Amino acid sequence: MTAEELAAAKEAAKAELEGYKNPDDYRDAQKTELADAIAAGKTAIDAAESIADVNTALEETKAAIDAIKSNAQLTAEELAEAKAKLQDAIDTAKAFFDTIKGNEKCADIADTLDTAIQQGEATLNSDDANEILAKADQLLAVLASVKEQKDTIDAESADKPSKDTFRCGFCDRYETWKDFPAFGWIVSLVHFFVHMAARIGDFT
Repeated sequence: MTAEELAAAKEAAKAELEGYKNPDDYRDAQKTELADAIAAGKTAIDAAESIADVNTALEETKAAIDAIKSNAQLTAEELAEAKAKLQDAIDTAKAFFDTIKGNEKCADIADTLDTAIQQGEATLNSDDANEILAKADQLLAVLASVKEQKDTIDAESADKPSKDTFRCGFCDRYETWKDFPAFGWIVSLVHFFVHMAARIGDFT
C-alpha cells in the first residue's frame, strides 16, 4: 500500500459518507446528529493508518448514521403511539359502557359514550397522529363526564327510599291494626297508596 493509495481510499470513503444519506429526509434535530456523525466519521477516516482501518471507520460511521431516525421513521412511530393511546381510551370507555348499558337511568349518558366510542374507532383509520391524539383526549373527557353523571345518578337514587326499605308513618299501625275488622281495611288501603306513591317516586 502506498501513501497515494491510502489517501485515495480516504477520499473515497469520505465521499461515500457525504452521499450516504439525504439530510432532507431528517428533521432538524436529526440533521444535526447526521452532520455530527459524518464529521466524526471523517475524523476517524483521516486518522486511519491502513486501507483496512479506513474501511472499518467507514462501516462504523454508517452504522451510527443508520441509528439516526429519519422523519419517516419518527412519523411512523408517532402514529403507532397515537393509535395505541386511542385504542387504550376506546377499551377503557367500552369497559365502562358495559357497566351502564341497559340501565334505564343511564340511557342518555350511555348513548353519549357509545357515540364517542364509535367516533374514536373511526379515527383509528386516520394517518394524522395529531388528529388521533386529539380524539383520544376527547374520548377520555367524555368518559370522565359520563362517570361524573353516573355518580350523580347513583347518589340521587340512594337518596330515594326504595320499595324494599321504605317505611311510612302507617307501617307500624298497619302491622298492629290490619286485622281489626272495624277499621283494618282503612289502614290497609292508606298504607297501600302511601307505598305506591313512594315506588312511583323511586322510579321517576
